[in-house]
Amino acid sequence: MPKIFPESIKDGFVADYSYFEGRGISAETCKVFEGGLKLTGIFKNRQCLIIRNSKGQIVGITGRDTTDKKKAKWFHHGNKSQWVYNGFLSSKIIREKNEVLLVESPLDLLKLWDFGYKNVLCLFGTEISLGIVNFCLKINPRKIIIATN
Repeated sequence: MPKIFPESIKDGFVADYSYFEGRGISAETCKVFEGGLKLTGIFKNRQCLIIRNSKGQIVGITGRDTTDKKKAKWFHHGNKSQWVYNGFLSSKIIREKNEVLLVESPLDLLKLWDFGYKNVLCLFGTEISLGIVNFCLKINPRKIIIATN
């Protein structure tokens, strides 16, 4: 079972989406995906996103370095192998469309959401995790599109 984090993990988020907006992602989408800038702690100077499971519980957090000075561009907290991001918002849409688009980065997912593609899940890299495999087996979509860089 993946660890469930308290809602208080979002404490300290600043409603500053300038990093994502600079990459063409709207503030509205950042709000939908519970984005925010963290100014302290292990996510200091990272534009963060909350990861929820199908029950709406927080199972992780991911953050993109906004300074481009840190060794790792993205930092994840939680069991990434179990994440289905963002199945919490997209599973109904994926079922209706009967297809899913798998992308490499959370930024890819957010950008596609802005363009109206809501049947998208994020791989957090180029490997398909057990969580994504299980999700796809359960949904059994007619078409799975893998779009990585």
